[in-house]
Amino acid sequence: MKYLRHLVLASLLMVGSLAAAQSDAKDQMVAWQADVLKKVLAAWKRPTNLTNSITWEMRVKTDNSGRLLNLSWVTPTGNRSLDRSIVHAFKDAAPYPAPPDVEAAAAGIVFTDEDTAIRRAEEQKAKSAAAAAEEKVRIAEIKSEVPYTIAFAQTANGAVMGLKKLEAKCQIGISYRDYSSALADAKFPVNIYTENSEAMSHPALTKSINSAIHHYEFANSLWNAKFSADRRDLYLSSGFISAESHWGTLIKEQYPQISLVKNYYGLDMVLPIIWSEASKEIDFATKLYSAGTSDKSNDIERLNKENEQMRSELELEKLKKENEELKKQLQLKNQTDSK
Repeated sequence: MKYLRHLVLASLLMVGSLAAAQSDAKDQMVAWQADVLKKVLAAWKRPTNLTNSITWEMRVKTDNSGRLLNLSWVTPTGNRSLDRSIVHAFKDAAPYPAPPDVEAAAAGIVFTDEDTAIRRAEEQKAKSAAAAAEEKVRIAEIKSEVPYTIAFAQTANGAVMGLKKLEAKCQIGISYRDYSSALADAKFPVNIYTENSEAMSHPALTKSINSAIHHYEFANSLWNAKFSADRRDLYLSSGFISAESHWGTLIKEQYPQISLVKNYYGLDMVLPIIWSEASKEIDFATKLYSAGTSDKSNDIERLNKENEQMRSELELEKLKKENEELKKQLQLKNQTDSK
């Protein structure tokens, strides 16, 4: 039992180390952006009649040495002369310091006005602190997970495996037609779990399982909204959700990391992010489950193997369906050619 918990904690710490390395790289790029913006603001010939604060966003591409390659507006100020002065400032401030992330700089880094940059930096700092605090809480929850009874362990295993099967289907690609039935298959063991009287004694596991199924249900609701939309609503029926709509408001509240494109959420971009959030909860639920099963030291390995097997079987099933569809298309083509 102690060994298993140490193993789980070690895996969490390893993930934390990788996340820390990614965070350091991001911090370096943020510092680089601040240095570049400082040079740009120093070079900017600010119009004398400008009294109010302004908002703008500019995508900047550089090479590995910091040489300016390209400028393109993301959000101009709306004032042409002001826009020209900002463009000149970026050009006059070049070359910039060498970027820490060469690939990101070559692809383009979005710069914004000073007020917005400060506000976003503060928001990011708050998010990072909240994420770090949440990670500490989750590690503590794993350490303190109470051992399960055999009956409860079986019920919990059914819920986790049901979610993992749905996760595998989403990862390999699933159609709208098949999603509802796959979700129903996952919800059945989850409902059995939540109705178990012992579930209340394991709040962390229960919360994680319920959060995962909530993500999948919300994705289903968005998909239903698209396919049940009035055809006269060209945006929604095409998979674009207005930020001002009911669904757009819910997306903003629950998934603030999802970006808008001209005040719309693209469903093709939204669904993978929602599913990735569900995967995080499933991963945590798996760790909690393994920490709570004292007489099943190989549960993590077994769950992972079963997940891989399910994924392989689902991929094979998908290939078979595609093969059958191609055969039908070929048969139809032959019939047409013979006429």
